[in-house]
Amino acid sequence: MLPMPTLPISPAACSLPVAELFGRVWLAQVDLAQRMQFLAFRLSIGLLESHARKHIQRVDETFYAADLAEVEERTVLLMEAGSEGVVTIMRTYIEELTQAQICCVAASFRPVMQDEAAAQLLAFTPPTHVPAAGRVRRRARINAGE
Repeated sequence: MLPMPTLPISPAACSLPVAELFGRVWLAQVDLAQRMQFLAFRLSIGLLESHARKHIQRVDETFYAADLAEVEERTVLLMEAGSEGVVTIMRTYIEELTQAQICCVAASFRPVMQDEAAAQLLAFTPPTHVPAAGRVRRRARINAGE
């Protein structure tokens, strides 16, 4: 019979870094969605303003031609800024994902800690003593006649 392969890292030691990875990825995705929605909102407002300006100001043909050129230039500038914004947002997202994966791998190869040390790394640890639980047990013993 072949020997059972052993894991280099225990599953308990990997759970905290993986949870941290999922948390960081989730935050990066929320940040990406928020930034993209804000950018889309700003671009749509700018384009709507340019479109409305193009159709409202048809008073004088000379003035309209000059204003139309300015509106077209502004639209091109908005689209360039929007594409640069998307590239910057995506680059930041990729960097955050990469950093989260690096932290997960680095944390996975640290020496295995005791359960108490791992629990201290968590943001929330349940209290060890719950005062109400003792009173409930005492009342139950008194009611039972002990």
